[in-house]
Amino acid sequence: MPQRTRGESAGALVETGTPGVVAPVEERVYRQLFDRESLAEYLRLSTDTIDRLVKAGKLPCVRIGHQVRFTLDDVEAFVEHHRELGRAAS
Repeated sequence: MPQRTRGESAGALVETGTPGVVAPVEERVYRQLFDRESLAEYLRLSTDTIDRLVKAGKLPCVRIGHQVRFTLDDVEAFVEHHRELGRAAS
């Protein structure tokens, strides 16, 4: 009968044929998530500006209960969408 063990790298239970031998576990891909404060710091904006962008539907977010998080992919897409070429900063 196969033994169930806890995989070392991902913490998933894995069935093995030999007691004490851990079968390889698929590596999990973790997404970078920002909270409001860390995103504001990353973009050098205020948290109020982050809140306004979310409320206006301009900055996508992930809501987990009352928590709001932002994926790195969404943040990079937001920055690309707002990039202006050929204009010097004034």
